[in-house]
Amino acid sequence: MRTVRGFQLMNVLLHELGHHHDRMTTRLQRRAGRGEPYADRYALEYADRLWDAYFDAFGY
Repeated sequence: MRTVRGFQLMNVLLHELGHHHDRMTTRLQRRAGRGEPYADRYALEYADRLWDAYFDAFGY
């Protein structure tokens, strides 16, 4: 159960960080212009590195 909860939290965190990065890297920084596809790609791009660190810290 801990692994499932960890996956859900990590997945949501990375996706929402993708939205934040989208907003912070747009010219006016008022809204996330690239939307859901950008957030999904961002999450996938960083997932492997973050999962490795997660398992190092909390075990598997």
